[in-house]
This record gives sequence, structure tokens and C-alpha cells, in this order.
Amino acid sequence: RALGDDIRQVMGERPFQLEIEDSRDEVLIAAYRRMHYALQEAATNGSFVMMAEAVAHIGRQAQLDDHRLEVDNDYIFLDLRHGEHRLYEVIRRRSERGDA
Repeated sequence: RALGDDIRQVMGERPFQLEIEDSRDEVLIAAYRRMHYALQEAATNGSFVMMAEAVAHIGRQAQLDDHRLEVDNDYIFLDLRHGEHRLYEVIRRRSERGDA
């Protein structure tokens, strides 16, 4: 959130897109594909406890080295690690009505 606020101070009302690069490998991609459903469901209906449990379970099954999952009012942040590889995803939250 702080980074977004800093960028908005510089950019003002001009639109911008922040691109995050990572070093994902096939193990991380496969794990994320399995996690994706729980992440999107939580982004829509707020089922964050179930999302966290699913991410942890899938991470263990995939033998990931670590994962971080954070939620704020606007986004879900996912950081997966496998050896020297990392996968970052930022998922925009929205209500069941479709608004953010």
C-alpha cells in the first residue's frame, strides 16, 4: 500500500501500471495454478481463512520452501519460494457485486 501511495504522489491522477518481475519455475507455476481458485474466491467473497489454509496445504504438497500471503483492503499479495525461484502475484479484491 505504501508503495502505491508513493507512486500516486509522483504520478498524480495519471494512470500507471506497476509490473513485478519474478523468477518462477514450473513447480511454482503448478502450485499457483492450484492455489488460484482459492485466491479468486477469497478476492470475491472474503473467505480468507479458507484461502490461507488452501495455500498452506498446496504449498506443503508442492514442497515449497516458503510462502507469504497478505491481505489489505484492496489486494491479496502472494509470494511463493522454491529454491532460488520466486513467484509474486497481486490479486485485486472485489465484492460479490463486482466492485472493488
